[in-house]
Amino acid sequence: MVAARAMLDRIHPTLPNEMGDENVYILGNIGAHNIVITGLREGTYGATSATVAAFNMRQSYPSVKFCFLAGIAGCVPDPHDIRLGDVIVADPSASYGGVFQYDREQRNCRPYKTPDIVLTTLASLKAKHRHQGSDIPIYQKEAMKRHPRLSQLAQYPGESVDQLFAAEGNHVLERPTCNRRVLSGVRQRPRRPDNSPTVFYGLVASGGMLLKDAAERDAFAQQYGAICFEMEAAGILDILPCVVVRGVCDYADSHKNDRWQGYAAMAAAAYTKEFLSHLPSRGGRF
Repeated sequence: MVAARAMLDRIHPTLPNEMGDENVYILGNIGAHNIVITGLREGTYGATSATVAAFNMRQSYPSVKFCFLAGIAGCVPDPHDIRLGDVIVADPSASYGGVFQYDREQRNCRPYKTPDIVLTTLASLKAKHRHQGSDIPIYQKEAMKRHPRLSQLAQYPGESVDQLFAAEGNHVLERPTCNRRVLSGVRQRPRRPDNSPTVFYGLVASGGMLLKDAAERDAFAQQYGAICFEMEAAGILDILPCVVVRGVCDYADSHKNDRWQGYAAMAAAAYTKEFLSHLPSRGGRF
C-alpha cells in the first residue's frame, strides 16, 4: 500500500466500511479518477487472502468497476531479457486471457473477462511505449519528491546486484537474501542504455506456491508461455475485473533477493498511475 499511496495526487477522508469488512482503505484520486486502495494483511498472501480482500472491497465500494493488482513478482528472464525492476503486465490478448491459474497438480485455462475500456487503454499504452517509452521514471521521481522518506525504499538498487544465475545453479541455503557469490554461475548480459524499467506484456501465471526453482520456471514457461509468476491474481479475477501489474523483484529461482522489492513495487505503482493517466474518465463516485 505504501507505493500505491505515494502515487495519489490527493488523499481523501476515509469512509466507514460495511459491516464485516476488515480491510483498511486509503481513498484518493489520480487525475479525474477516484481511487480505493487496500492491501493484504501483514504476513498474509495468496489467492484466498486476495479473494477476501476483493470481496470486502466490492461490498464497501460497490461502484468500483475494476481494479489493479499492483505488486511484486518473479519473472522468466529468457528469451525477452526481462530484468529486476522491470514491469510485467498481464496482456488479455495473450493466451488464457493473460492470467493462467496453476499449481503443481492442476491448471486452470479459463479466460477472464476484461472491460473494453481497459482493453482500448492497454492497446494505446502499448503503442505509446513502443514509440516513446514509458513515463514510469517520471512518476517515480515525482513520488519521491513528494515523499522524501520513500527515497531509500524506491531507490534503484544498482546493476551490480542484478545477477542472473544459470538455471542449474540452485542455492540450497535457506536465507531471506542470497549473498553468495558464485561468479562462475552468473550469466553475463549486455548493459542497457539506462536504468529505466522496461514494460513487458504477456501471460502471468498465478499459483498457490512461491516458485524458487529455475529449472521448473523455465520448463513451465516453455510449455505455457508465461513470463511472470505471482500468487494473488487468481483470487481476484472472479470478484473484480483486474489489470495485473507486477514489478520484477527476483527471477523465480533459489537466489531470492529482497533488495529489489521496494523499487519493484514502486515501478508497478508508477505504471498503474501511467495507465490511469491514459484511461478516459467517466466521472462519478467511488
